[in-house]
Amino acid sequence: MNYDTVVLDMDGVVIEPTDSEVIQESILATFEEFGVSSPPPALVDRLLDQQVPADALRNQHDIDPATFWRRRERNSARAQVEVTQYGKKSPYNDVSVLGEFPAELGLVSNNQRMTVEFVVDHFDLDVFETVYGREPTLTGAKRKKPNPYYLN
Repeated sequence: MNYDTVVLDMDGVVIEPTDSEVIQESILATFEEFGVSSPPPALVDRLLDQQVPADALRNQHDIDPATFWRRRERNSARAQVEVTQYGKKSPYNDVSVLGEFPAELGLVSNNQRMTVEFVVDHFDLDVFETVYGREPTLTGAKRKKPNPYYLN
């Protein structure tokens, strides 16, 4: 069977996934930026799962959800860039064969666009014709899998 295009996910397919502790620490740092030193663990877990608990942010902490989410995304992307630069997030060994694939390749990820673009540039993954990552907005958060928005 011949394909015109094959689309791959990034984390856990092309590159090692980021340790969840890295993302959790970036979420805690985001809360600190808003003056919240000990957010409820359940709230942190929801944010770790890319959920946007808008009511909890607004009602319990008087934080604008859109502003919080943009900072959460920025902090998470920066943390992932840092661990990538320090060699704690690397491509899988078989990524080198992607250049031999007989179809165009796409890379689509729920990860932040900044993270995806950095990883592609950092590891010279120029085999991908198209690269998409999540926008750092509330709308971008709603478009996570299984929503096919980025695939479309």
